[in-house]
Amino acid sequence: FDQACNPDFASSVARAGPCRRSRQNSDGTTTFTPTGIPNPNYRRVINDPGRRFKVDSSIGFDAWLNATVMF
Repeated sequence: FDQACNPDFASSVARAGPCRRSRQNSDGTTTFTPTGIPNPNYRRVINDPGRRFKVDSSIGFDAWLNATVMF
């Protein structure tokens, strides 16, 4: 379960790529604020559908019983 952007490195707008927020100013210009840098390990096709690879906790029980009676 990866994130598309790594927020630990949110200092450079030039390196942010798609990881940025835009804001429309009153004079009609747009200001961009970086939200991180792109994560090369993120794959939208794998991570998005149902978030199928995210597990918060898991508990499993396995039991097996075998008995043989002969007369």
